[in-house]
Amino acid sequence: MTLADSTNSTPRIRSDGIFISTLAVLGGTYVLLIIFLLVGDVAYLFNAQAKSNVLVTFDTERFSSGANKKEEIVAQLAKYGLTIEGTPELHIFDSVNPVNKLWGSPHQDYGGPGTGAGGRSSQTQKNNKQLGNILTAGIIDQENPGELIFRWEQPVTLRSLQIFSNREPIEIQSTQLDGTSQRWQTERGSGPGSLHNIPFAEVQTNTLKVVFPDGGGVSGLQFSWPGRLYASWEYRFPTLSGILHNPVTDALSKPEIRYSIALSLISCTVTAIISLWIAVPLGYLLSRYTFFGKGFIDAILDIPIILPPLVVGLSLLILFQFMPVAFRDAVVYQIPAVILAQVSVACAFAVRTMKAAFDQIDPRCEQVALTLGCSRAAAFSRVVLPEALPGMLTAGTLAWARALGEFGPLLIFAGATRYKTEVLSTSVFLELSVGDLSAAVAISMIMVIAAVIVLILTRMWGTKTISL
Repeated sequence: MTLADSTNSTPRIRSDGIFISTLAVLGGTYVLLIIFLLVGDVAYLFNAQAKSNVLVTFDTERFSSGANKKEEIVAQLAKYGLTIEGTPELHIFDSVNPVNKLWGSPHQDYGGPGTGAGGRSSQTQKNNKQLGNILTAGIIDQENPGELIFRWEQPVTLRSLQIFSNREPIEIQSTQLDGTSQRWQTERGSGPGSLHNIPFAEVQTNTLKVVFPDGGGVSGLQFSWPGRLYASWEYRFPTLSGILHNPVTDALSKPEIRYSIALSLISCTVTAIISLWIAVPLGYLLSRYTFFGKGFIDAILDIPIILPPLVVGLSLLILFQFMPVAFRDAVVYQIPAVILAQVSVACAFAVRTMKAAFDQIDPRCEQVALTLGCSRAAAFSRVVLPEALPGMLTAGTLAWARALGEFGPLLIFAGATRYKTEVLSTSVFLELSVGDLSAAVAISMIMVIAAVIVLILTRMWGTKTISL
């Protein structure tokens, strides 16, 4: 290379570097987006722990009347690891039918005394804003001082406290996890039956004490906790506990989720087999032969790929309106509808993959087999199929993965019925519809893991050079 050539190559190398860097930035942005999506899901799963909100009330609907009310309360609260002590004694006060009318349900928005409609003492009708049972530290009608102590077996995060009080301010004390204490005091009440709502700002504690100078009680307590009681070993090995107990394992413990996993595995496998059964001959015909209407068929195969999956499900539902009633009832909103909806979309991807696989196989080997006396079927089975095996693995796994993520056609054509047509994709929808976001994310991660495994198997044993 001459000096001039060396001088001219320097700008070219620099421009090539800029070009490659630009491509890397543009492509890497999308790759990073996918990575951030997965990392966000994983981070949410771990942060979603210890955030199950609990609202404890003592109303008449949950606890029966009579002397065993306190025993029922203890049994209900034991599942939260919560015990309550009262000084001088733990007592249940019925604000709906109080002995002393001055301590009746608060008027209107629970701001003061009253027993009539709307909570006004001047009215005699039934109060239409009743508060229900209230947990007190003694006989509330005698206006005795006392205190209530709430103790949890494990740390919880306090959210709010609803207090039913007399005139004097109520003192509240919380013992923090580091041993320090935090105190609050309510405003002076307007009289017997005053209600105070005390919000807490992410206070983590094991113990909460409420002191009533001249009588009162607690009508409601809201806190967040891990959703279960820890075993003793979990405090010593928190990392192992987090691995064994997380939203994913909680989701797997639900029988309806286990059913959806089983149905997903079965239906996706059947879909992959049916898709290969169709894709191998159809892909071979489109790759090897030219016939009338080939372009039209080739375009038809792209419709399930291009159309919104929801439209495919609607089209299937409309088609089966013209079927015999017995056949329609046996398919629509039944397990066969799950498989048919998955095949309708996944098979198109399998056909495209198989056609690309056959396009890459040299037809001369097949022609040599024909000249040596093999029939067309023998040449196909002995020469073409063995070479197309990696493509078949790729087509099958892609069809399986596509069926796993199918949602629109399933929701329209098969429905999302628990223990019947529920698969993983519809489980995400059902969990979101009931507000259980952590379970929905956990199921999504199960689907991501399954898809990653399938795609890794495709890269290992399938065709690596196929481009659709």
